[in-house]
Amino acid sequence: MYKVIFFLISITLLCLSCNNEGYKETDRYMEIDNQDLKRELAFYVDSLDSIHKGEDYVIRVYCRDISNILKRYTISDEIDYDSWNRCPYNFKSKVHGKDILFVMWTANPRQSLAMSPVFKLDDKSFGREVKKYFPKIYKKYGLKDSRYPQIIYEPDLIYLTFLGNKLIGKYVSRGLPGDHVPVNINKKIIYM
Repeated sequence: MYKVIFFLISITLLCLSCNNEGYKETDRYMEIDNQDLKRELAFYVDSLDSIHKGEDYVIRVYCRDISNILKRYTISDEIDYDSWNRCPYNFKSKVHGKDILFVMWTANPRQSLAMSPVFKLDDKSFGREVKKYFPKIYKKYGLKDSRYPQIIYEPDLIYLTFLGNKLIGKYVSRGLPGDHVPVNINKKIIYM
């Protein structure tokens, strides 16, 4: 009789320990190899902590190939998750203890409202990510598609242009991640 009870308790404990609550897919981070990009992100992280003063925000980097050798990384900070369904992040890294969310431009072809992203977070992951990065908004509104009052927040973006792994252009302006900005190449200003 004791063997049967012990067996049933063992099986029950085994089944209860097999859930994946402690495991999070989102706890995987990519390492940034490019030291110029890492340095720019570190400066941005340090600057934003004093600006946001304890409020929820995330840093997103929009990655775009201009050509085979020219790359653009546009750094932005966001105080809400409104765009995450339309333009989700694809992977993340960490700089100075802050998560950096990377968006691959080609995986999010949002040139028009008719296009949808190639990848998106499933509902459970989306809820978990919103709760992690925007706990105050999540606590107040949950996952509602529209919240009032809506916040208009248009921070300056930092457009970093790389030739191979070398930073050749830095431009700070308000706008959109896909905007063409001036880059000095061989003493000639080119908008790309």
